[in-house]
Amino acid sequence: MRDNNLIAEYKWSISVNGSAFASIGENSYELNLAVVPNGDVVFQCVLIPNGSYCYTENSFIATTESITPLPVELMFFKAQAQTQGVSLTWATASELENKGFEVQVSNNGREFKEIGFVESKVGTTSLRQDYNFLDTKAVSGTRYYRLKQMDFDGTTSYSPIRAVALDAGNGTVSVYPNPFDDAVIVTLNGTEARNVQVVLMDAMGKVLQQRTEETSGNSITVDMRSVRTKGIYILHVLDNDTKYTFKLMKR
Repeated sequence: MRDNNLIAEYKWSISVNGSAFASIGENSYELNLAVVPNGDVVFQCVLIPNGSYCYTENSFIATTESITPLPVELMFFKAQAQTQGVSLTWATASELENKGFEVQVSNNGREFKEIGFVESKVGTTSLRQDYNFLDTKAVSGTRYYRLKQMDFDGTTSYSPIRAVALDAGNGTVSVYPNPFDDAVIVTLNGTEARNVQVVLMDAMGKVLQQRTEETSGNSITVDMRSVRTKGIYILHVLDNDTKYTFKLMKR
């Protein structure tokens, strides 16, 4: 039904890549689209005058020829702890010459290092794109994540920083048996194969062992047969950038 308070009716239609015009709205002098389709797009608005005004029916055309996609527009960036590690998800509303995203992590929120790269799905688009990355090497403590967005011309920009606190809900770092005899098993977070630094000291701080152990699943086995004197010992385990300290007893 025509609104007699309007000077004219507005009937909007769209054509993509030469297709027939299809109606996309009416009775408003404004047209708002969340996403502009890819390709050659033509918008048409037909103005039908209200009978009480002295106007003639007319129309105008707008095309996307002069519409340039914005640089990469990040809609959101989330980091969530899961059983397998930390899940990172993000989405873009538009992309322009986007090479991809370097995923970075930090233990203090200041010094970041790269842990992966996710290529852009399209490079340039005005349509929403969704991305994800799983950090399977996450260990206990607070982890800080950010994205370094990279264009093909070398231009870069950074996302906001997201923090994730990993605690017992993501696996408890522990050592057993304690007291020990010939060996101890250290259970760690994450299942990725990696090298872990191990330092064994006596109660006075003297280093008795210092070596590298490769994880098997989510644990390492530390040979303690060289320890023959009963008493208290300190075991330091450095996993990536996180240090764990255990007080052990030789029986």
